[in-house]
Amino acid sequence: HVRRRFFDALPTAPEAREAMDLILELYRVEAQARDAGVVGTAAHRVLHQESSGPILARLWTWLAVQTPRHPPKSPLGQALSYATKQWAALTRFVEDARLPLDNNRSEAALRKAALGRKNFLFVGHQTAGENLAGLYALVATCEANGVNPRCTWPTSCSACRHIPTRASRSCCLTSGSVGSPPVRPSHASNPSPELPSGRGVCRARTSSAFNSSRHVADRTDTFRRLRVRDERRDDVHFGFLVLGCCLMLLRRLYPDIC
Repeated sequence: HVRRRFFDALPTAPEAREAMDLILELYRVEAQARDAGVVGTAAHRVLHQESSGPILARLWTWLAVQTPRHPPKSPLGQALSYATKQWAALTRFVEDARLPLDNNRSEAALRKAALGRKNFLFVGHQTAGENLAGLYALVATCEANGVNPRCTWPTSCSACRHIPTRASRSCCLTSGSVGSPPVRPSHASNPSPELPSGRGVCRARTSSAFNSSRHVADRTDTFRRLRVRDERRDDVHFGFLVLGCCLMLLRRLYPDIC
């Protein structure tokens, strides 16, 4: 993201090229680590401190010099402000060899979800959306580790059965074990205590009823808007179908003109 902001500022501020050149030197250090096969090792950390550290120091000096020279709202001013605010996160990879120089892998994994974001608005139910998000996380994890999710699908699904769900977690508060059924007290041996009465109880019941009715109203309004959208889409499709039939008929009746 830092490099992209400096790249966008190039048309109005050519001096942003110097920052991009320094960032390029950082990537050359990472290329040396890959060629040497020391990525994620102690040798990689030493290479970061010996080579990447001085480059980052030069970049920080350049940021400090250029920041007063450009308006904060200009493209380069915004790039300088963003890089300065994110400096602690940008330089954390020097001390930890496990951290990559950028988050391109995370961006690539999220791109699939971003492309289908409009489709996921109409999954039908919140639980379905949570299940879909879980499947996306499973497939993205398999892809990041070079595992074919189809080959491990039965094992993964069987393992998912032992993952505590929201209902089982609520049961743990009563039974004390994950996944066990809730322990309901017997009314004969353990009668329920008398419920308190007063304004607090009435207010809580009124608030609960209001929230429930508002939730139902929101869901009803959502389904109504979805139904109207589907009806409009069907009307548009029918209109295109009629138009296509008319064009085919005209082509048959007047082949010379069409």
